[in-house]
Amino acid sequence: MNKYKKKYKISVIVTYYNENYNIEKTIDQILKQSYRPNEIILINSDSTDKTFEIIEKKIKYINKKYNIKNYTDIKSQYPSSSKNLGIQLAKYPLVAFMDCGLKFSKEWLKDKVELLHNGNAEVVIGSCKLSGFNIFDKACVANTYGLNKINLCIPGSVMKKSIFLQIGYFDIARSFYDVIWKQRLKSSQINYIEDYENYVEYNGINYANNINSLYTKSLLYSQDILNLKKNFQTKYYLITPLLASFLFFYNFYFFFTTLIIYFFTRITIAKIKSQEYLSLTNFNLIFKTCVTGLIIDLARVVGSYKSLLNYIGINSILSFFILFYFILFATPFMGLFSNNLIKHKNEFNIEKADAIVIFSGDGSMNYSNETYKQRALEAIKYSKHTNVKKIFLSSGREQTIADTELLKIFLISNNINPELFYIFERFPNSTYANVLMVGEELLKNN
Repeated sequence: MNKYKKKYKISVIVTYYNENYNIEKTIDQILKQSYRPNEIILINSDSTDKTFEIIEKKIKYINKKYNIKNYTDIKSQYPSSSKNLGIQLAKYPLVAFMDCGLKFSKEWLKDKVELLHNGNAEVVIGSCKLSGFNIFDKACVANTYGLNKINLCIPGSVMKKSIFLQIGYFDIARSFYDVIWKQRLKSSQINYIEDYENYVEYNGINYANNINSLYTKSLLYSQDILNLKKNFQTKYYLITPLLASFLFFYNFYFFFTTLIIYFFTRITIAKIKSQEYLSLTNFNLIFKTCVTGLIIDLARVVGSYKSLLNYIGINSILSFFILFYFILFATPFMGLFSNNLIKHKNEFNIEKADAIVIFSGDGSMNYSNETYKQRALEAIKYSKHTNVKKIFLSSGREQTIADTELLKIFLISNNINPELFYIFERFPNSTYANVLMVGEELLKNN
């Protein structure tokens, strides 16, 4: 490797965020490389723990022959912006990227430089194998990257610094920036090599170890505006709650069937990603795959709406629920839902009915209730076609002039026997309570 040392001088860039337990292991692995880097650049991505101080002590402890720089003064909130900062600070023609919490061979840099040289390439893209630490973590990995599947990634990659002037730096985001950058690389004229053989692995938890960390991570990864602009999956997550609500209100059994199909699809996708490593007879893992898949998708739905709100200039999650409420209850969707409740519409072929109930109200003391007249007309038509014993008039909330009294006057003026009427004196505070009250009276009168 000595023949490459003068030609390929490398700056290794490591970004860190709250890496108390991993940072020293990562630095030690880099220092033990058979192909020693010319400098190591560590960028603080807005950590809140003592990682920076641990690095400072480490630098003082080790021999000064290692060129290690620890940057924290320049604020860099996202991993992508931290990597960009590292690239700009790097002194040498080659830059290599590594993340904390990863295991990698002491031949990592040597293997990448050899590939770069022998392939006359400008970029060698690294790869990562995710196996999962425990059964919950395995379920998370199965749903995202695939169990024991080797995926291309930026950590472990080595490339010429000059290529960033050709295709641009990483987009500022917490996630998906690497996917966009790799797409730009593949569509360029730059010669690159995909290295699936010399992969890195996680040292411990690969994705998440509990429901809370899984939800938080999935939410953070999906709420950047970059996902809204360039990740087509975000559009599906924006539409999903609307479709789910429609199915739930329109036909619950259809909704339930769709839910079963959803879990089946989730397992199928995880199986395709993981191949033989996800056994369908491992019921514990399959169950956790369903649960973690649902958690991931729920978090991504919320994250997608947060990115949408941020994009239009609204930064409150409360606004998300207001927007969702407006879409659901203040649009024609409500008409579609309520139409499913209609059993008979303008049909008078009901053979027998003992009573007619007219529900009235719009819930306030000063309103214009235009529908009670139509309800009364319907009652008149039904009473002429059926031998009813009672006509029940039930109002909503208490009003200055109860519309049930107006209904009664209207029905009498249309020659309906007033002895048929039964007016409720109570004023329930909800439609549900109103239905219960009338139901009790119907049962009482048999």
